[in-house]
Amino acid sequence: MNRAGDLPVVAVMNLMMRRTRLVIAVGFALAAAGVMAAPAEAYTPSTSDDCTSRKIKNPSSVHIVVHTESLLGSDLQVSNMLAAIDAVTDEFNTVGGTTAHISSVTTTTATFHHKTSYHESDGTIHLGFAPVIKDDDGVTHVGQEVPFESTATPPLPSPCTVASPNIGFLDLDHISGWNFKTPGDTDKDQGNKFYKAGVKDLVDHYYFRPQLLHELLHAFGLAHSDNTTAFMNYGQLPWINRSPDKMITPLPDDLAGLRHFYPGSGDVYRVAFLNTALDPAGPVSDGGAGTQSPLCHPSGGTTYASVFATYNYGCAKSPYFDVCAGGQVYGAYSLANYSTRDMQVTVQAWFSTDDVWTESDHASVDYDVYTVAVGKTVLIGDHWTMPSMQVGTLQIHVILRVIALQYTPGSAPPANSVTTDWLPLDGTVTTC
Repeated sequence: MNRAGDLPVVAVMNLMMRRTRLVIAVGFALAAAGVMAAPAEAYTPSTSDDCTSRKIKNPSSVHIVVHTESLLGSDLQVSNMLAAIDAVTDEFNTVGGTTAHISSVTTTTATFHHKTSYHESDGTIHLGFAPVIKDDDGVTHVGQEVPFESTATPPLPSPCTVASPNIGFLDLDHISGWNFKTPGDTDKDQGNKFYKAGVKDLVDHYYFRPQLLHELLHAFGLAHSDNTTAFMNYGQLPWINRSPDKMITPLPDDLAGLRHFYPGSGDVYRVAFLNTALDPAGPVSDGGAGTQSPLCHPSGGTTYASVFATYNYGCAKSPYFDVCAGGQVYGAYSLANYSTRDMQVTVQAWFSTDDVWTESDHASVDYDVYTVAVGKTVLIGDHWTMPSMQVGTLQIHVILRVIALQYTPGSAPPANSVTTDWLPLDGTVTTC
């Protein structure tokens, strides 16, 4: 990944002050040009009849016990599963601004019982696999977290404290398959891309890492969300443009919950693009999980259609995919602020013959400057001017690049607050 951490702060600030036009920000629908959508609702806490907010016991030192035999897999599959757990928990521990922390992961060959408490008293999570994973309504899931209160003596001070949660997933004999790696990282998934990967890989195996993070967040007290873009949604959960072990990480709304329940100190600066967002027209589960869906494909046109995409669906009405130099390319993206501060961002579109950003790619003359609040993911509909490129060039990728920093008018931002990201939009255009 190309990063801008070494850019002089003054140079970055000057770039961010050169606003060319206002961005179109959207909530559930596209707003008028230049209008920032109202902030979404906050994270949703896990509740019960006698508890308005559940929390895990000893959140700063949570231990996970993995029941390896329950996977019913080969030694290699077990090894890949453990590597996936290590990657997700390591990334969980770097989010900042919270004391929530997974201190260790160990293994056992003991039998796993998904719906039976292990009577832990310290917040230890038991993780394993089972032939059946069903909720209290009898609905089958590929994974599920079950909170248990402790039976320790003396008892815990509050029934809202979960001391012995279990996380269960379907074993390999009762699921189409688990992919414990990242998109495109196995022979059977070769060619898949992180920015377009769905719930399953190219051979119908479920990606394990997004499912694992979803259930871990349940264990730490977060419930499903139907009003924000979060890992507590169902649907196509996002991989971000990082090294493989850092591609699955809690979204800003999830972080807002962790930072509220278990506040910590220290600042973290990070933003990332997503090719998904909470879909207002998507189904909501009985458990309250909204659906996260992929966004529309970049296209030419004169006005927006919908930001949400079906296969090869353009962002504009009556979309066309041959765009001449000087024409407008419509697109949509989400921008997530994982930082502990509000971040001011500059977003620019680049046009490339492949899906990897380099400084030799063709930049649009347009760029946008706006602020993303801490704990928020904004859904943006925008359009960019096609630069002059070789006529008839096939598969031109629209790649968005952001430079972000903590910025308060009248004062210089911290030098370590400068961060960058880039993301290819799903779909291509050609020149004419």
